[in-house]
Amino acid sequence: MTSLAALGLAVIVALSTPPVQAQVSFLTTQTFAAGDFPFSITVGDLDGDGDLDLTTANSSSSYPYPSSVSVLKNNGNATFAALQYFAVGDYPSSITVGDLDKDGDLDLAAANYFSDNVTVLQNSTPTLQLSPSPNRSNLTPLEGQSGSGNIYVFASGKDTDFKRVKFFLDDPDKSGEPIRLEQAAPFDFAGGTNMDPT
Repeated sequence: MTSLAALGLAVIVALSTPPVQAQVSFLTTQTFAAGDFPFSITVGDLDGDGDLDLTTANSSSSYPYPSSVSVLKNNGNATFAALQYFAVGDYPSSITVGDLDKDGDLDLAAANYFSDNVTVLQNSTPTLQLSPSPNRSNLTPLEGQSGSGNIYVFASGKDTDFKRVKFFLDDPDKSGEPIRLEQAAPFDFAGGTNMDPT
């Protein structure tokens, strides 16, 4: 099991030792450089080599990489290559991964707190903007799927005096945003095979 935390300007990784009498212990922590003010972290095999890579959402507005996400590729031994920066919207507050375009690799989605939109970084393709999303957005993990196998994107956040959730589907006519919700999570309310937002 791997425990991940983003603190200050670094990502800290702690690897567990084999369990002994139900006790939990960890090896010496390792620290890896991340972007300025990392606000959120997620893991996923972005390069398809079988190990998990790290991605952070960096909320700093300072030069040279303001409002970016950082990707740290796993070397295969719990060490990570030098980070790569990708531009997103203003003040990204959360980041998540999922195969949004169904091409077999993982894409990134970042909720941008101040620019009120969601940035989707399609793996090996240009950036796509989904806008508008709620003010001060956060993203739920990309677990909700339509019957066609397409992933839903849920962005929750504060909008003026109300709290909303915005969801983006493969059918734009079915997107929407009910009020009075601050956090979103997928759940199968209907008892079928599809995940519903809650």
